[in-house]
Amino acid sequence: MTAPAAIAPPPPSRDPVPDGTARMVWNVPSASRPGRTYRVDLLENNGHGRCQCVDHSTRRQPFLDVGGSGFDPRGSCKHVRRTRAFFLENLLKELARQESNPPTP
Repeated sequence: MTAPAAIAPPPPSRDPVPDGTARMVWNVPSASRPGRTYRVDLLENNGHGRCQCVDHSTRRQPFLDVGGSGFDPRGSCKHVRRTRAFFLENLLKELARQESNPPTP
């Protein structure tokens, strides 16, 4: 008789988490550095977003500073893109839930 295989705990979530200090500011866990998070503000740069990672400050921000768009891949790091996608997905789910369960008068 073989021993049952150990069940590994689920991997830590990589979903952005609201920062709680300001509207539309999120903490995004690093995909490559466990325990590291990056602060993403989706409203900075006129709604194009800002992240505290090195990629954003050295490559993405200069592109934005000369008029580039944060919706162009050259203008946003993976943390901003992940946060934007997470926010939009959850917003659409909530809107769909509200549409399927309208309030009763």
